[in-house]
Amino acid sequence: MGDGPSNSDDDDDYHNAFAALDDLRLSSLKTFFKEYCLRDETLFLMQSEAELKEILVKDLGLPFGHGFGFSRLWFKKYHNNKGKTD
Repeated sequence: MGDGPSNSDDDDDYHNAFAALDDLRLSSLKTFFKEYCLRDETLFLMQSEAELKEILVKDLGLPFGHGFGFSRLWFKKYHNNKGKTD
């Protein structure tokens, strides 16, 4: 039902995003992140926690609690430590 194989090679683009979702016990949102192409590279372009939360909640319709939790963890653990996680 897809355009081709979508396996772990593709998941490499989402390594940190999926790790954050796992940390929050929100693994069920991995499909949402793939659907909207919310790859690590895209998330690193966000300038602030508020900007990311706004996009997730207002623009993409993610429930507030999930968007707030993800954006907070992303900026505390992944975004500000980009060089350490690559």
